[in-house]
Amino acid sequence: MNTNKPPKRHNDISMELIVGTVALMILLALSYFTIVVGRQAFWRKTYPMEVYFDSVMGLRDGDNVVIRGMTVGKIRSLTLVSNEVLVVSDLSRMLQMHRDYRIRVVFTSVLGGRQLEVNEGSADSPMLPPDVRLHGNPPVDLIDDAAAMIKDVRSMLNEGGVASNISATAENLSTISGRLKRGEGTIGRLLVEDGMYVQLQGTMAEASNALAQIKIVTTKLSQGEGTLGKLLMDDRVYKDIEKTTANLRDLTDRVNAGEGTLGKLLAKDDSMYVNLLATSRSLSNITARVENGDGLLGKLISDETLATNVQQTIQELRAAIDDFRETSPVVSFSSFLFGTF
Repeated sequence: MNTNKPPKRHNDISMELIVGTVALMILLALSYFTIVVGRQAFWRKTYPMEVYFDSVMGLRDGDNVVIRGMTVGKIRSLTLVSNEVLVVSDLSRMLQMHRDYRIRVVFTSVLGGRQLEVNEGSADSPMLPPDVRLHGNPPVDLIDDAAAMIKDVRSMLNEGGVASNISATAENLSTISGRLKRGEGTIGRLLVEDGMYVQLQGTMAEASNALAQIKIVTTKLSQGEGTLGKLLMDDRVYKDIEKTTANLRDLTDRVNAGEGTLGKLLAKDDSMYVNLLATSRSLSNITARVENGDGLLGKLISDETLATNVQQTIQELRAAIDDFRETSPVVSFSSFLFGTF
């Protein structure tokens, strides 16, 4: 009787091959995650950097070393040396340190985590010798800073009188609220009494009526009713005003052009003004001469003797005229009678 079952040793070899293949794949994956993902380059050259700190505030092995926000290495070890902490780092490049360099331990986030921040210094500052001993700045402790700030705020509240002012303000607010609750003052009466509410409601009703009246007036105006409505809505009023404005403009243009009496008086040519000035001066001279007694008119006004003689002469002339009137009928009759022969 023949059987087709494979030998048992052949099955064991196949199982070992499978297990070895899986183990190899696991090792390759671990190597990938360790070297590539962990950014470890064992074949690359690193540059050690030693920094002495008074305190590292929780810095650990494996923390990042950053320059201007970029990771350039890892912390290799931390060693307590006398009163200082020696921090040894492996960097991916050689640093060019200047005299104004700054190295400090900073937080990676508010929630925690530390990293070593390196500032090589400004290019204007002199370079440091290669064997110089580097010292780090004191780390920034957010908890200590927050505690100091709270202490300062508390001191300001207590010593500056802010707390007493807040207490006094609270007491004043309590007093005001009590007065309002008891109905004292105008606001308290508004909150407690109904009479003020009724009065306010009546005032609001009157205001509503006034608004209604205003609405009626505006409606009439929009419909062109009344004098003001016609002024706002009727085009003829606008045309009349426009025509009047045009006439006024024409009148002012004529005045500006020197036309008419008013235009000549207001014109730049002052000949009429000169003539009027000369006339007024002549009249002033004549009146002055009359007042001084010059001329016949002046003598008549100022010399009483001449005035008396003139008056007598006028009376004699009047008497002669009266005598002539009385004798004129007789002369006329005699002339007529003797003239016929």
